[in-house]
Amino acid sequence: MMNVEESSSSSNNNKEIIKHGSSKISSSEICYTIDGCMSNQRSDGRKCNDMRKYNVISSESTESESYNSSSFLLFSNASSRITLSSCRSVDIITSIKGEIVQYNGMQEQLVEYSVDYISSNSASDKRHCREMSQLLCCLLGSNPISTEKLAVLKKEYYWKLYVDVSVVCDEGVGKSSILDVMSMAIYSAFRNLKLPNVVAIKKSGSAKDEFMLQEEEDGSDALLTSIWDEQIATSFPIIITACIIKDTSNQQAIVIDATMEEEECSFMKISYAINSKGAIYSTRTHHMSTYDTTGGLHFTVLPNLIDTVNKCACFVFDSILSSTSMDTSHFHFDKHFLNSQFYLK
Repeated sequence: MMNVEESSSSSNNNKEIIKHGSSKISSSEICYTIDGCMSNQRSDGRKCNDMRKYNVISSESTESESYNSSSFLLFSNASSRITLSSCRSVDIITSIKGEIVQYNGMQEQLVEYSVDYISSNSASDKRHCREMSQLLCCLLGSNPISTEKLAVLKKEYYWKLYVDVSVVCDEGVGKSSILDVMSMAIYSAFRNLKLPNVVAIKKSGSAKDEFMLQEEEDGSDALLTSIWDEQIATSFPIIITACIIKDTSNQQAIVIDATMEEEECSFMKISYAINSKGAIYSTRTHHMSTYDTTGGLHFTVLPNLIDTVNKCACFVFDSILSSTSMDTSHFHFDKHFLNSQFYLK
């Protein structure tokens, strides 16, 4: 715990950092945020490496006896919704839609991501949506599911999956850290993805090939087939974004699940795509802070950084994305709002 003199001295030193550019938050907020992170005591009471508890609702958790589907949205093969358990300052809905396409080679992109901020309509917001879509593709990969799982007729027809991420509210998380929440929603939707069990009927001449639903002889419900298995569960990555904050003495703090204010105070943000086994698939370094554009990350910090990301990923897989951890007893749909944005079943 810092005493008053240390805190005052640290605040005065941190004011020197703010000279480099304009910030979206005041200088006093920046000093308060930096001092808190350096003391391992954030403004919301968390430690620097603590993640908040998110509530995940998916088609699996909304399934009833009279209703059996892989999505709670119309025209969707799978869907999920994720919010903060404590409030609604973060709210993201993900939908996955499948379409049969002709296969054009090994470089065919069979998973396409699209991010949309519901409350944003300006040109800069649309550009930001495109950038976030590209980031998801770079980090999660354009083919996170093996092509064999998506094959209708090998080397001819495959399922192409369109992953639509709709950000209803993002007030409680930073612009880079929201990638983490998006990846949780995508992971949950893929886990419940079911595709129609179809067979291709080849036609001669110029006639187009047709597709027919394949039914099981025993009459079981096999019109929809799940693509999720143990191999995909251990290999499919989520995103963990670490924000590195430093003071004038070059002391650094690694902050996970950062708020908007904490991201604004960080001089570097790094997103890692990591699976449940701890394997890192890809990384992405984001833009520097608006007030501190100098300096870099010393290589001695990397082991601690990777260890922190690994522990946070374990927490997400074990406590948030685990099917046994989903608690929807306090969750309800705001149908008046959602019906204006989506088609609800």
